[in-house]
Amino acid sequence: MTRAPRAALGAARAAALACAVSAVLGLAAGCGGPSRKLDEAATLEREKRPRDALALYQAALGELGEGPLDGEAAVLRLSAIRRAADIAYLETGDYPAAVAYYRRVVALAPGTPEARAARVTIAEIYRERFKDPQGAIAQWAAIAQEGGVDGAAGAQLQVARLYLEAGDPGQARTEARVLREKWPHAPEAAEAELVTVQAFAQERKLEDAARAADAAAAAWPAQPASARALETAATLLAEDGRLERAEAFYARAIAGHPNPQAVETSLAAVRRRREAKGIAHPGDRAAALDHNLPKQKKEHRR
Repeated sequence: MTRAPRAALGAARAAALACAVSAVLGLAAGCGGPSRKLDEAATLEREKRPRDALALYQAALGELGEGPLDGEAAVLRLSAIRRAADIAYLETGDYPAAVAYYRRVVALAPGTPEARAARVTIAEIYRERFKDPQGAIAQWAAIAQEGGVDGAAGAQLQVARLYLEAGDPGQARTEARVLREKWPHAPEAAEAELVTVQAFAQERKLEDAARAADAAAAAWPAQPASARALETAATLLAEDGRLERAEAFYARAIAGHPNPQAVETSLAAVRRRREAKGIAHPGDRAAALDHNLPKQKKEHRR
């Protein structure tokens, strides 16, 4: 073999070796490696070809492998997994595959914003698509347990709400109490008190609901959550025919309520019911003094 062919062969081998090394490192811009595949997949996504893009992401992941990676290669792998997960969830509707991808994000990047976002999406899939609140609860509980300032109280609130949604008011109250004790000054603490009132309402425990609503109004006056708690208790009392107390709770719920007109409508309905039954309003002096009673006709002596 002449010197020229040998030199050409050596150059080819060197190029092939460089390409292979670059592919492992995720740096192969011109060798068809993972980095280039991710770029091509992103182009396919912009062209509204999600299935073709997903195939390229999967090919890139196959090249990067399952083992430990550092630096740029690790970043590329995580990016490919996240994009594959989003396509499976939002484009192709392959929810089991999406959950599997998102779980890989959690495993590869624990405690990061990416892992938290993945857990939130898994919870959404379990609740909305699989109709499995327990699966969603597990994800929100994990976020709450991780702590930190980034949404731990909000995650705990989701746990409480999901237990209520699942028809377990007792556990919902327990989780709401945990939130109030761990994060007493968080905005979600007021929402937790609302969950407590709603849990009592679900069990038709009128007096407990009314007391919890009073506590919410005292701790967070004129706040949306406490106003809704008062409204919940008022509705429960009205349904039970306790119209005077229902009227009082509705009147207190107007301030701070996100929809005061709706509360005023409910209040007016309760007042009409009271009037139909001949029950006086609080502060009605004329009724208290019996001035509203029909006057008796005087008897004329013959």
